[in-house]
Amino acid sequence: MSQLSFVVDDVKKAKAGGVLSSDTLTTEALPCLSWCHTFLAYASNEEAIAGAFRSRQLADAAQKVFPDSCHTRFSPSLVAAFDEFRRLREKLRPVSGLTIGRVANELRRPGSLLVTDWAASLFDGALTPDTHGFMNDDGMPPWDTWLALVDVPNVQGPACLLSWVPYWLSERIDLAIQVDAAESLSWLFIEDNLTFMLNGWGQSVRSRPTGLKMKAILHGGPYDGIILDHHDINLYTQFMPIGIRQFVAMPPPKDWDAVRRGDKDKGGPFDEACLGYELIRTPFGVEGRFDSDGSILADALQEFREGKQVVPNADFTGQYFKCYRGDLHDVALPDDHFVVTDEKGREWHCFAVSKEEGETGGFAEMVSRLGGKPSTQPLRLVILLCNDQSELVAKLADQID
Repeated sequence: MSQLSFVVDDVKKAKAGGVLSSDTLTTEALPCLSWCHTFLAYASNEEAIAGAFRSRQLADAAQKVFPDSCHTRFSPSLVAAFDEFRRLREKLRPVSGLTIGRVANELRRPGSLLVTDWAASLFDGALTPDTHGFMNDDGMPPWDTWLALVDVPNVQGPACLLSWVPYWLSERIDLAIQVDAAESLSWLFIEDNLTFMLNGWGQSVRSRPTGLKMKAILHGGPYDGIILDHHDINLYTQFMPIGIRQFVAMPPPKDWDAVRRGDKDKGGPFDEACLGYELIRTPFGVEGRFDSDGSILADALQEFREGKQVVPNADFTGQYFKCYRGDLHDVALPDDHFVVTDEKGREWHCFAVSKEEGETGGFAEMVSRLGGKPSTQPLRLVILLCNDQSELVAKLADQID
């Protein structure tokens, strides 16, 4: 599902007919997340959650949007009141230093966007206990988190409310979605191709088909118990396949929240070394096993170089390219390197490498830079297999900052 539309009139006029896109939503979300900036990474006490996102400054304006809570009928006056609410929050929002890039990263986090079909709510108070009051007795999210009124096909009401959920509450909201007999709630995801996907009314995030591509629970070390899906791995970790074995380098724990917020690049620089986990498939799913001293990764590199890994035979076609972006001070570029500007306007310095270097040398270079000396600008290194050089423009555009 990629076609959602804004309902608010002035947004329609300003945003190409009102069609909701990841870019327009990011712009609309900046005032909201600036207002809620304190809770982007730091959880509120459970006792204070009910009031943490219901500020007194916005209470009167929110009351005018939904004067009868979930019983409020959709009307032009509701749309106008919501627009006034947005304008007030924009006017009063604090200076937080939050950037568009940080907001974009947050919205792409699974479990950050909640759609409420308020007309379908049973207003039975069932959602309040599991969410510690984040959802009220009428099944409505707190007003500080409201993002937009959206037109969603095939719902009970004529419009839905789109709101933001902090990551430390996502699991609680997921429980609420499952216990809601009215099935009035759904997660909304921004896919890798920047289209939207409604997870399904009453459906847990765990039912999401794309999440099955990669979901790992980490065991041991500082990240013991954390669950990563393929979006988390792509956005917040350095993924390192070594032949048929797979590893992730996690940021130092003290930098984890900053990476999730977008304040720091997943590749650093960090003051401390990254932490490695090997991803292993088991009958119960994927597990990440802590590599406390890097020896497991070193052994995997060694066995792969020596040909001791059992790798399925396949005919090799295409060309590997090694591409850099950022601080190139310590990078020795060959004379035949070339510059590629991707579809997002970012400049990469690229050159062709052999199959052997593409499969081993590049990964070793990534590992050698973990926990290294901080640089003035994060260095981004990717190795891509293409049919020919012309594919680089599109493939490099898929790389996330």
